[in-house]
Amino acid sequence: MAIKPANKMKIAAAGVLLVVLALGALILWLELSPNSEPDVSAPPVSATQPSSSPKSDFRQFLHLVQSDDTEQAAAMLAKDPSLAKQSRPNDGATALHLATSIPMAKLLLDNGADISAHKTPYSGSPLRWAASRVWDRKPQSRELVRFLQSQGAAEPDIYFAAAFGDIAQMKKLLAADPSILEKPSRSDDVLFDNCSPLQIAAYADQFDSARFLIDQGADVRNRSGWHNTEALEKAAWVGGADVVALLLDHGASVNGPDKNFLNSPLHNAATMGHADVVKILLAHGATTSRRLIPDVRAAMQHPDNEGPMPGSPEDFKQVLEMLSAIAATQP
Repeated sequence: MAIKPANKMKIAAAGVLLVVLALGALILWLELSPNSEPDVSAPPVSATQPSSSPKSDFRQFLHLVQSDDTEQAAAMLAKDPSLAKQSRPNDGATALHLATSIPMAKLLLDNGADISAHKTPYSGSPLRWAASRVWDRKPQSRELVRFLQSQGAAEPDIYFAAAFGDIAQMKKLLAADPSILEKPSRSDDVLFDNCSPLQIAAYADQFDSARFLIDQGADVRNRSGWHNTEALEKAAWVGGADVVALLLDHGASVNGPDKNFLNSPLHNAATMGHADVVKILLAHGATTSRRLIPDVRAAMQHPDNEGPMPGSPEDFKQVLEMLSAIAATQP
């Protein structure tokens, strides 16, 4: 049966209406769907919600401080100056405790960091933490300590004085209490734990401090601290040739207490590439071991980046030549 023209128009209109309704439903579904694209006209999530928690922000900030990234650290402080005053929950360290350069320390102090913050289990203010890195023998470490002192920071004990050659302060403290000459530092002292003042002077390669303390009667064979060793092992490890010679001249044990020689002065100096110290120790009769040459070669391939500054490749070469010459004369 034929459809009338009027009916055709009604059917066509109904079809168009159905298409429009279907398209409208589809658009509405896409907008409400969780997988739909975000509205580009809406502000980003970070503008309306915090991108991270305060804890993660502080961890990121500390990472920047330890990396000595002053530019990025300054950008974070511009948004949240309180980061300079916060402390880690595990050890109480603030960002200033972790600063390794003067520009970073100045940035933190300018933003309200507490130069006297002392709430750490490692017995340390920012100044003491900075001082604990002096054995790396890098000028930057000592410069940071001097800068913090210029800003009013102070550590009045004999251990700090020994580490920085403050003879006047040591004289004053020993006059008040002579027993501290051999008294070890606290076991939680971030500067140098369980060490006598002389051992700290050896660690810090402070010849004047070491000579003064020996003149006061300090025992060069006093054992404590790292592997229960003498000051000589510590001086050999950091490469303090003058301190090593001084200690040997006053009766230090050239081989130390370790029967396997793994922590002996010679092993410490050789595996750090301190050729001048190795020469002194060998001249005083230091005993070598079969594993020393392999250990030195391994140290050349994988230097200890966490310890003092190792010797140069040429220094390591000289060490191996000296040890090989001795090995050639042994059965």
